[in-house]
Order: sequence, then C-alpha cells, then structure tokens
Amino acid sequence: MRAGAGPRPKTDPRIRPGSTAEPPTAARTRRRAPPDRPRTTEDPTRTLIDDLPLLPGDRPTLRDLVPVPLLTAAVSAAGVLAALLLVPDEAIGSVLVVGTAAAVLLCAAAATATHALLSARAARTRLESVTQEAGRLVLERSRLAEESRLQHERLTGELTRERARLSTELDRERAHLAESLAAERHRLNEEHAATIARLTREHADECARLTEAHTAELTRSAERHTEELRRVSAQHADDAARLTLRHTGDLDRLEAERARLAQEEARLGAEHARLTVRLREAESARAAALAATANAAGRMQALSTGMLADLRAMEEKHHDEEVLADLLHLDHRTAQAGRLADSVAVLTGARSGRRWARPIAMESILRGAMGRISGYQRVRVHSASDTAVAGHAAEGVMHALAELLDNAANFSPPTAEVHVYVEEVPAGVIVSVEDSGLVMGEAQQRRAERAVSGESAGLGGLTGTRLGLGVVGRLARRYGLRVSYRPSARGGTGVLMLVPQDILVTPDTPTPAAASAGMPSVPSSPAALTGAGATAVRPRRGDDGRTKTGRTETSRPEPEAGPVAARGDGDHAAGRKTPPGPPPPARVPARCRPTNPPAGTPTHPRSYCPAAAGAGPSPRRSAATPPAVPPRPGPPRRPRRPRRAPPASAASARPSVRRPPTTRPTRTTAPPPNRPRDTAHPHDPGRRHHSMTGTTTADDKLTWLIEGLLERTPGARHALVLSRDGLKLCRTPELSADQADQLAAIAAGIQSLSHGASVEFGDGSGGVRSAMTEFYGGVLFIVEAGEGAHLAVVTAEDADAGLIGHNMSELVEQIGEHLTAQPRTS
Repeated sequence: MRAGAGPRPKTDPRIRPGSTAEPPTAARTRRRAPPDRPRTTEDPTRTLIDDLPLLPGDRPTLRDLVPVPLLTAAVSAAGVLAALLLVPDEAIGSVLVVGTAAAVLLCAAAATATHALLSARAARTRLESVTQEAGRLVLERSRLAEESRLQHERLTGELTRERARLSTELDRERAHLAESLAAERHRLNEEHAATIARLTREHADECARLTEAHTAELTRSAERHTEELRRVSAQHADDAARLTLRHTGDLDRLEAERARLAQEEARLGAEHARLTVRLREAESARAAALAATANAAGRMQALSTGMLADLRAMEEKHHDEEVLADLLHLDHRTAQAGRLADSVAVLTGARSGRRWARPIAMESILRGAMGRISGYQRVRVHSASDTAVAGHAAEGVMHALAELLDNAANFSPPTAEVHVYVEEVPAGVIVSVEDSGLVMGEAQQRRAERAVSGESAGLGGLTGTRLGLGVVGRLARRYGLRVSYRPSARGGTGVLMLVPQDILVTPDTPTPAAASAGMPSVPSSPAALTGAGATAVRPRRGDDGRTKTGRTETSRPEPEAGPVAARGDGDHAAGRKTPPGPPPPARVPARCRPTNPPAGTPTHPRSYCPAAAGAGPSPRRSAATPPAVPPRPGPPRRPRRPRRAPPASAASARPSVRRPPTTRPTRTTAPPPNRPRDTAHPHDPGRRHHSMTGTTTADDKLTWLIEGLLERTPGARHALVLSRDGLKLCRTPELSADQADQLAAIAAGIQSLSHGASVEFGDGSGGVRSAMTEFYGGVLFIVEAGEGAHLAVVTAEDADAGLIGHNMSELVEQIGEHLTAQPRTS
C-alpha cells in the first residue's frame, strides 16, 4: 500500500444525496460472474472482490506500478552483471541472453503481482464502503417503516372518530326532517279541507246565478222570437203580393220574348236555308275546282309526257353538244314538272300519270324514282330486290319513293350522298332512305309521320312547302304503304317505307323484245346512266290524256359520269354552277355501250333497260332556269365562263356537257368542297339543325340553304342571316366579311325603324313581318327567320319581287324555326 493513502470515505461520491437510484454495489452484486471463470472454494469476500469490476477511479495508476518493476529490473541487472563476471568468457553470450530474459520475466512478474495486489486492496476498500452504505440503508428502511405504521394508526383513529360524528349528525337531521314532514302534512290537510269547503260554496252560488240568468235569457228569447215571427209573417205577405205582381209582368215579357224568338227562328231558318244553298254551291264549286285542277293536272301530265317524247326525239336528232346539253336539261326539268303534275293529281283524287299492264321490277321502280328528282346523281342504291310491284301500284310506289328521295336529297348538302337499301321481309319489301343532312326534331318527326300516314284526307293542313308528304300520305293510304322516320346512323334522317305483299309479285323473266315494251326508263346512278341504252317502245300520252304507243326508238343518251356528275356533286332542281373540269369522254353509241353499271350500283338480272316517257328523265345541265318573264333592262352582267372545247371525237359522238349559267354571274373560285350547298326542300317535314347563337359569325352547315335561295331566284345577288341586334350569322360566299357586317348593320337598323313604326303607328305590339328597301341599283328584302333572327336578300332592280318574297317565305317556313339567335348580354 502506497504511503500517505488513507481509507476511502464510507459514502460513495457517485451516489447523489436523495437519489432513488440503486447503489452501484447492489447492482454489481446481482451481476453474474463471467461464464469462463472457474468456481473455487475461496473466501466469499475474496470472491466478491474478484467478481466486482473495477471502476476507472479504482484501477492502479502508472505511478503506483512503476517503482516495483524498476526495483526488480535494477536487482536483476545487478544479478546478471554479477553472473557475467563469474562465468568464463565462452559462456558470456549465453549467460547474457538467459539473464536478460530472466530479468525481463522477473520484471513482468513483479509488475503483474503489484497490479493484482493494488487492485485487490482497492476492491476491498470499496467493498467495505458499500457494506457500510447497505447497513445505513437498512436502518433507514426500518425507521421509515416504523413512521409509516404510526401514521397509519393515527389516520385510522381519526377516520373512526369522524365516522361516529357524522352518523350522530345524520340521525339528528333525519329526526328533524321527520318532524317537519309530519307538521307540513297536517298543515296541508287542513288547507285542503278549507279549500274544498270554499269551492263548494262558490259552486253553489255560481249555479244559482247561472240558473237565474238562463231563465231570464229564455224569457227574453221567447219574446224576441214572437216579435220576429210577427215581423216575418207581415214581410212574407208583402213579398207574396210583390212577387205576384212581378210574375204577372214576367209572363207578359216572356210572351213577348217568345214572339220575338219565333221571328228569330224564322229568320235563322231562312238564313240556314240560304247558308245551306251557299254550302252546296261552295261544295259544288270545290268539287268543280278539284275537277278542274285534276283535269289541268291530267293535261299537264299529257303535255309533259308529250314534251318528253318530243325532247327525246330531238335528242336523237341533234348532235351538237350544246344543243344536246340544253335538251337533256329541259328533259330532266320536264320530268320534274311531270312529277309535280302527278302530285297535284294525287292530291285532287285523280289517278297518277301512268298505269302499267306488267309488273315493274323493284330496281326499275328505284331507278324511276331517282330519275324524277334533281339530285339523282347523289343517290346510291346498295341492294335491290328480285321482286316486282304490280302494274296498277307501280306508278304510286315510284312516285312515293321519288318524293322521299327528293326530300332526303334536298335536305342534305350537295356533297353528301343519299343511300337507299332494299330488304325483303315476310311482310313485304322495306326500302330505307338514309341521308346525312338536317336532323328532324321530335315534334317535326311526329308531324311528318302524321302527314305520311294518310290519316287526314283533306287538303286543309297542306301548305306550299309540305305538299310532298301529303302526296306520300295519299299514296300510302291508297296502296297500303307504311312510312316511318328514324334517326340515321349517318347523322341525318332515315325513312323506312314498307311495300306490302299485296302489291308485290314474282316477276317472270321476259325476253328482251317483250321486256322492252312499256317499261319505265330510269337512271340507276350517274355512272350507270352512261350504260343504260336499249331499244324500247315508248308509250306516249296524247292531248286527250289517253296513253298511246309511239314509235320505237332508242333510249336517249345519258350524260357521262364525268366531273360534272361526280359522286357527291349533284345539282339541285334550281340549277347549280359547276366548276370547269376536264372535258368529258366521247359518248359511245347506245347500241355499243355496256349494260353493266359500275361497282356500287345494283345490277339487274335482265339484259334490257325498260323505257317510258317521263319515267327516266335525263340529268339537267348546271344552268339556272331562265326567268318566266323577259328581263327588264338592267346593269350589265359579268361575262359568262368560256365553254369547254369538245373532244376530238365529237364529230362521231355526242358528249354530254353542261353550259355555265346565263342568269347569274359566275364565281371566280369554286366553293369549298366540304361546305354544303343545296336548296331547301319544297316538302319540308320539319327538319332541325344546330341552332345558331348570338356568338356565331358564320355557319357553313347552313350556307348551302341560302345559296340555294339565290340559285333558284333570278336576280338575287346576296343573302345574309343576321340576329336582331345586327350580328351576322350566316352569309353567302360572295359577301366579304366587311360587306356582311355592313349589310347586317343596315338590315338591323331598318328592322329597328320598322319596329318603331309598328309601335307608334301600328297595333303597338312592335312586330315586323317583312321590310323592303328599294335603292338605286338594287332592292333589299328583310323577313323574320326564327326567334331573334332575320333573313336579308339583296337583288337587282329588275328582279321579280313577288318571286323573291315567295322564295324567302318558303325558306323561312322550312327552316325558320331552326334559325335562332339569342340576344347578346354584357
């Protein structure tokens, strides 16, 4: 033990006073000895000292260990030197090595022993201090247990005394409350008895008072009743006397009224007799008018049939391409006029133009219907039926199909095609007409189906623009046809017509010579027209309306399916301008032309092409119809487009070309290929289109409608649809954007002034139906066209105002309900 080192304090300085942490000695006593330490029977204290790990402060320092190894090294060195001096010279090296090793080992052993001794001494000192601390803690625990026991005994005594005190107070309070409750019950019983006695006395007093009042009231009521009875009896006597006098006067008045009514009855009888006579006269006049109309329609049919025969004879006679084009145009227009005459005849109850002795094949029925409309080039027949229609119903079915095809063609853009499908079903044959034009609304579709159903046989519901559906309804009622409408998958409207089995027959395959007699000649498609040529006997209608057989002639040549009759570029009845294109190929003679139509056109199993007057009109040229009256002098028109030069083989062939229009200026550029351009249909079933709002400045989907108005109206220059506040909605391409804005502002101003005039000088409603402004060089017509929209047309000075007004009103009646313009809001 190093000198000067005293014993360690009994309290471990690493344990803070008042800390509840476990002493390090106790913690170390619970630790297990290392598993690799052997268990020996040594002193327990020594074992505990050895098991206790030394803390950093308890380990021997270097200063405590150095003296002993140094002393050992000095002694060892002295021993080695002594040995070296004693051994011989030969053994000095060995002795030196062995002595040095022994000295080193001795120093190491001395250092190890010193370290172990110091460590054991430090551990023993620490164990003594821990033992003393443990004894102190045991004494502290005994003291705290005694204090806890004394505190528990004190609190238990206090609790017992407090419980006894509270029990005594509770008994005293319970006795007090019982006494108070008994006194309160006695008091309430006394008050209740007094209250019952008081209420009994008050009730007896009130009953006596009410009995006296009731007796007095009965006495007064009896007196009033007696007095009122006397007064009513006197008043009744007075009223009876007065009513007797009044009744006597009424009897006199009624007698006079009866006499007057007898005179009025006599007058009404005479008036009824007069009106009956007038009604009979009106019915006779109506019957005579219908008969005259039917007679006029028959004569028109005869004239159109004769004109068709004469035109076809001229077509065979003339070989000049321009003359032939004019004749083909007149031929087609005459056929359409014949269809209109047939429509008038059907509406007046007369028979249609033709009656066939033989059944007509369904393909011929379809081609005949196509040939009677203006846009036949756009009709595509995808399938056909091998059945035929009985001769007596063939013309009616053909006429009804022509009206439906014309309706579909006129209400779809000229760039769109009309597709026809034929399907045989057990009930008959269904002919489906699909277009991609304007869509019908629900109300319009119901009106159209009611018109084609034939429910109403009168002419009162027909208008100038809805004759076609009335004709279809009459024909459907006459031949048992069933027509229905549905939305088309092509975006427009589909029409289904069921031809019943009653009028269908199975056709016999005739010989070409027999088949060519008395059958209709109809174009199948624009391309098929070039190959439809066969010799046939044409029945011709004379002036007396009877059909007589004309001469046998070759069917007239049809126009080639060239640029002017390309797919999707069909012209309307009013005529359209066709952009110049390459010259058409030379026409092949009819006897040399193939009879097979191009792909996409249904082929017929027979080798002949039936022909008849008026059944197969040729396509017209794309020129507008000249006005019915000679034009008045006016401003010079632009020069016409130069005609195309005939092909080299024109001397031997007759190509079909179309002359430029002569009644309207020619456009400098062709219209956009995707912009619809067609005229409105004269038999409007009520189609609808996207409504134009006040934010729309142009709508190409409706441009073709107002272009069609210009095409069929000679002298018309520009057309514009505008909103009530002067916003242009739709215009013709000839108008620039600035001109359209100016015209819209002018038209809106004129309508506003007319509205003011109506408010100030009219009936005050402010409505304006139409307005016309004539200025130097032209005339401006304005009519209402739908909700909040107007239609403005600028014409030349020499234009027919009546025709222009009629065409504008017709267009508004057709699509005016679909042209809407909401007022602009800020």
